[in-house]
Amino acid sequence: MPNYTIFKNRISLTLVAIVVVTIIMLVFYVTKPSTVLGADTNLGDGITVDSTLDSADSNVGNGECDDGSGNCTLRAAIQEANSNSDTSTINFNIGETADFTNGGQDGYTIALSSSLPAITETIIINGYSQPGSRENTAVSPNPLNGTLLIEIDGSGGVQSVLNLQAGANASQIRGLVINQSPQDGIFINTVDDVVIAGNYIGTNPTGLIEEGNNLRGVGTNSAHTNNGIRVGGTSPSDRNLISGNNDGGGGGGNEGISIGTDCSDWIIQGNYIGLNAAGTSAIANESSGIVIVDSATGTDNLIGGTDSGAANVISGNGSNGISAGGQVVIQGNLVGTDYTGNADIGNAGAGIGSSGDNVVIGGLTTNAHNVVSSNTHGITQTGNSSTISNNIIGTNRNTSIDLGNTISGISIIGDNNIIRSNIVSGSSFVGFAILGDNNIIKSNNLGTNLNGEDSGIGIGGAGMAITSSATNNTIGGIDDSDGNIIAYNDGIGISNFSISIGSLFPDSNSIIGNKIHSNGGIGIDNADDSDGNQSPDINTGATTNDAGDTDTGPNDYLNFPVINSTSATEGNLDINFDLDVDDSAPNGYRVEFFANETADPSGYGEGQIFLGSTIIASSSISNNVALSIPEDFTSGSYAISATTTEIDNSTDGFGATSEFSEVLGDQTILADTSQNGADSSESLGPLADTGQSTLLITFTAIALASTSLVLIGKQCSNKQTCTS
Repeated sequence: MPNYTIFKNRISLTLVAIVVVTIIMLVFYVTKPSTVLGADTNLGDGITVDSTLDSADSNVGNGECDDGSGNCTLRAAIQEANSNSDTSTINFNIGETADFTNGGQDGYTIALSSSLPAITETIIINGYSQPGSRENTAVSPNPLNGTLLIEIDGSGGVQSVLNLQAGANASQIRGLVINQSPQDGIFINTVDDVVIAGNYIGTNPTGLIEEGNNLRGVGTNSAHTNNGIRVGGTSPSDRNLISGNNDGGGGGGNEGISIGTDCSDWIIQGNYIGLNAAGTSAIANESSGIVIVDSATGTDNLIGGTDSGAANVISGNGSNGISAGGQVVIQGNLVGTDYTGNADIGNAGAGIGSSGDNVVIGGLTTNAHNVVSSNTHGITQTGNSSTISNNIIGTNRNTSIDLGNTISGISIIGDNNIIRSNIVSGSSFVGFAILGDNNIIKSNNLGTNLNGEDSGIGIGGAGMAITSSATNNTIGGIDDSDGNIIAYNDGIGISNFSISIGSLFPDSNSIIGNKIHSNGGIGIDNADDSDGNQSPDINTGATTNDAGDTDTGPNDYLNFPVINSTSATEGNLDINFDLDVDDSAPNGYRVEFFANETADPSGYGEGQIFLGSTIIASSSISNNVALSIPEDFTSGSYAISATTTEIDNSTDGFGATSEFSEVLGDQTILADTSQNGADSSESLGPLADTGQSTLLITFTAIALASTSLVLIGKQCSNKQTCTS
């Protein structure tokens, strides 16, 4: 028995030793350094590139990747894949002497001696298959943390590094560093459903140093159709870095991504475009970050989105962040900032420059808003019938940091656009510039924080400038939630001004239901440029009424009401006023009344608290109106002011609005103590569509039209000097 026990114990120890040795051997086998595999003679499990050489396949179509010397090169792999009508996967397992290290891992550079063959079949090229590579795991917009170990240096070629042609539908390009091409990094020509994910295009393998392609990072031919292309994605591993692409000679046209004329269903998500992999500084694409070419007819393109991880950071580019010449939805992006949205990496042009129709910038749903800050202009819209809503322009997300766009927040040159619920602050020159017709501008905050309060940032000049021959624009509206808040800016609240070129007057622009107060100039200034200033930044002072209201100019110099007296009871205010107008409005006049805690030093009003309105058929004296005091009103002594607006047969039913009247100061208004002060407005969440809690888009395209160039040549108030 003792001998049997000893024998049994020895057997157990032997088994344990065998298991331990087996584990050690397996670990060594799995983790040992890769070696050159030689020619790939079995392509059924994919094609494995094992050499950095650039030699061609010795016998294309024989089912073996072999350059004749036992090497499977990338060139040979593409040649063999093109000879196979089935989907081919090209992987990497290179074990030569390393060309660089990245993240402590050996990396390899494939230096092209001539252009690679065009890809004409469905091919998946997976750079992440190289041992030691690591996919990015950081959700956008956080810094990229992947390790890329396969670099393709295209400087020895004459065309794009990777050229996808007809037949390459559903191909995928993943995990590669693509740089120094004489043309595009990746060119897509008449193919659909391509995925470009997890690549660094235009930098070195660390993503910190520029090694740009000479044209575009990802380019298309505008004459051909490429639909269903996805660049990036919401998955962290799909995010691309597309930066540093330029021709080195200032020739222009060197975008990060270019989408052709008739391209539809492109999705661009989660990428860094124009900055480094850390998201902290610029590696500029020489021209715009993303371009949808002018007059594009494609539809359903998406840049960003509302899903987690969809945000692109598009900053530091040499022209616009996004140039949208066709239909596109732009949501949830950071444009002109670092990855945190709190620091300036502005694009040299507009953050978003839109010349297309039916463009959507922002949106009313959660996470749809873009942050567009630190650019020359925030948003410019020269197209028509588009919607710009719930964006933050000129600050960080919570409107606490001044990241003002140099000249303007939002500029509208086109017609029939809806600009709503944006927050615009920080612009040095003007918040909104309106040069088009029939646009609706409502529920925006110009110069305030998210809650319509003073953030200490404001706009360096006018809150809004309506100029050129802009006609029939509606600023505000008759619904409680339509009014804009225009406050705490250095210049005029709204400048409705003419310019000398062709003696152009803005006319029939209605300004109704807004809250305009605490600005450096008067609330509304209908002004000409007879003094040669040609700037909305200059406070020309009030234009006094003329008998019979016969003079002409911006908004026809419509006469304002004259307030004679007020009488207050609890919850009510009776006002007596005169109105002298030319009786040309077909449906009479809307007279609006406002209370101001402090009278403007000019003696003419602003419109801090909207009290209500009445309709007057024509010129008349000693009119009386009884107003019910709004909820949440605080009893006290106020300065009362008023405006006149024509009621006409236009689309919105309103025409020109006058300047604010002279104030009647020290008027007592008593709140209705029976009111509970409940807010009856319907909330849409943190970016609610009300004048008090909506996002402000700021965008000015003053430099986009010849008539608007006159705006640029003035001092930008106390913010900075702007020159044309």
